[in-house]
Amino acid sequence: MASMAELGRVQSTHPRTALLRSIGLSFVVLAAILIGSALARPRSVTLTIAVGSGMALSFLVLLAIDRLMSPVTSVDVHELGIAVHQRGKSLTACFDEIDAIHYDLEVASTLAGRMVRSVRMDLVLASGERIKIPRGLLRVDEIVHALDVRCTRPLWPDVRSAHERGEPLTFGPIAITADGMVRAGHTVAWSAIASVRPEPDRLQIGLKDGGRWVVRVREIPHPRLLVNVLGMHVEISPATGAWAE
Repeated sequence: MASMAELGRVQSTHPRTALLRSIGLSFVVLAAILIGSALARPRSVTLTIAVGSGMALSFLVLLAIDRLMSPVTSVDVHELGIAVHQRGKSLTACFDEIDAIHYDLEVASTLAGRMVRSVRMDLVLASGERIKIPRGLLRVDEIVHALDVRCTRPLWPDVRSAHERGEPLTFGPIAITADGMVRAGHTVAWSAIASVRPEPDRLQIGLKDGGRWVVRVREIPHPRLLVNVLGMHVEISPATGAWAE
């Protein structure tokens, strides 16, 4: 992993929003105890203290759960890389060290369509090491954008050239050949693909015979690159989702 000095200046900082909510909750609890104690009658002071203590205990439990779920406290985007800060240490990587990015999006169905609720990322370095970026970060779209611009998009010219030369490409469970797509040993020719619809957490690939392939985005490294390759052969529906914007 890179040293902090190799990453350059900090461009943006993204704390865990869950942690921020817990800290804010502590102030609410403290205020409730103080106000309750001031307004309560003497005979209700014991009840006020009991309620306040229960609220404080609940806060401590929530904070403990938050720490157990992820040790990450914040993520910094630097000029030349990214730093994931944990309690007691930091995991760092220059952008050019990152070999693959996997996006795991939590999606909710609403009247307006399927909307992204949270994003978790798994960065695979050229060394084989992994850095996990958890859900619940403030302004996570800025992190996604930085990784896309600095890690994914620069790969496209080489990927396009390789495909034009007929070289096979692999994107998780999907293999791309000069003739079409391969998944689980089943090949579909380019001429048999009717549509490709990128969604926040999946790719829907419609076939002319009425069939459909659904591929989870979290299984695909650099999903934008796969969509770009498919776009060389098939019309792509407007993309949605943090990784595709």
